[in-house]
Amino acid sequence: MYNFLSKNGQLIAFGLGALLTVVFLAIVFSGAEDFSLLSKKEQMQTGIFNFGLQSAIALTAICAVAALIFGLIYMVLHFKSSLRAIIGIAVIVIIFIIGYSVADPNSTGSLAQTILEFGVQDGASKFISGAMITTGVLGAIAIAGLILFEIYNLVK
Repeated sequence: MYNFLSKNGQLIAFGLGALLTVVFLAIVFSGAEDFSLLSKKEQMQTGIFNFGLQSAIALTAICAVAALIFGLIYMVLHFKSSLRAIIGIAVIVIIFIIGYSVADPNSTGSLAQTILEFGVQDGASKFISGAMITTGVLGAIAIAGLILFEIYNLVK
């Protein structure tokens, strides 16, 4: 399977994308005259673009699932070479768990108004805060790493 996909995978993906694009354009151009005659409100409710949107979502989901499955298969088959990646993922998960545990769902100010306006639950609020804390910590680590490695390269 790997050899087949490594030889023909890009060609198959390109062909499938091109085929779906042609079908989408045929659907859109066949209804373009009727679509342009509709009012703005009716245009928003029409389903003329649904095939293109659903195709793009489906292809993205298929690619994400395939990347996850093949990545996990590679990690299992080549465990020693994947150890650094596994450790990196574990560190990110630990940072997220720490960020999630210190997140306060009871916010004040404009953030509290936004949470009330969109009806965000406490668990979702903590999850969002944990993800933002994780992003901030990883960004700070990246910036610190850039600065430290540049200093190291100057000294070296």
